[in-house]
Amino acid sequence: MTNGSYVEVRIEVDAPLNDELAGMLSLLGFEGFWEEEHLLKCYIRSERWNPFIMDEIRSTTRLLLHPSGESFPQITVHTVPRVDWNAEWESTLRPLQVTDRMIIAPSWNPPPQVPGTIVLTIDPKMSFGTGYHESTRLILRLVEEFVAPGSTFLDVGTGTGVLAIAAVRLGAASAVAMDVDSWSYENALEN
Repeated sequence: MTNGSYVEVRIEVDAPLNDELAGMLSLLGFEGFWEEEHLLKCYIRSERWNPFIMDEIRSTTRLLLHPSGESFPQITVHTVPRVDWNAEWESTLRPLQVTDRMIIAPSWNPPPQVPGTIVLTIDPKMSFGTGYHESTRLILRLVEEFVAPGSTFLDVGTGTGVLAIAAVRLGAASAVAMDVDSWSYENALEN
């Protein structure tokens, strides 16, 4: 069981024990956890999984449940195939009207040409700034309202670079964009 897949362990347990259980299971190599009301999903890379881990899960769960008096929960295990989640997410991106004059669109899905509209072509990869989050749309409205021709613009925490790109497209003489995240830095340069 390799190739980037994960093993998902589902433990039917009440929410108050989720944090403690997740903390203890992370010591076994589990990297991700998803909490639901009466379910804790735990993820470990397939190459790290072995049958002895199941014994450890049972004994850890039993140890945590003993003081609470709960009955032993159902535990199920299955393999989650490798999925390119970024590609899955990118396939959902459509051109989005973010202000009266601006549309953000990925290069693989350009919008129809509309006179007077500014199209911001953004390929987000792993960075923030697609226009789908309300904060980006709100700031773009402010950029549209307050950036004057010849002005300068500073975009701190740039993500995709969408705000700096919008400022320049609206007439700013220059824009400086910065980010501490290397993914964002590279993505902003590409955009």
